[in-house]
Amino acid sequence: MVTVLLGVHILVVALARTAIQSAADTGVSAAQVAGTGFRVDEGVRAARIAMAGARSSAIQTRLPEVVVKEEQGVVEVRVFGGVFSPILGSVKLVARACGPLDDVPAERLTDADSWQC
Repeated sequence: MVTVLLGVHILVVALARTAIQSAADTGVSAAQVAGTGFRVDEGVRAARIAMAGARSSAIQTRLPEVVVKEEQGVVEVRVFGGVFSPILGSVKLVARACGPLDDVPAERLTDADSWQC
């Protein structure tokens, strides 16, 4: 019985982690292509829509956070979610994704500090 519950726990958490990471990746993609001034709004909106579509795997526990570092040419998104596990009860998860902004010259992205997200 314990083995079955452990297996269910691993599966439930893995599905939730995948859904939350996918929402973070979607937020980065939306923020990358949005124009200056709209990056945060578009990133949050895309991450929330992705989380709404993943309701069967995970739920959103907090609004996503989008940080745009214009000087470094990087956008970072954190998505907060959770799932109910048969072993641990409520499990909170955080996914993080980052990427370069689409309108940043390549020479600004070669700096090693740009990718410390």
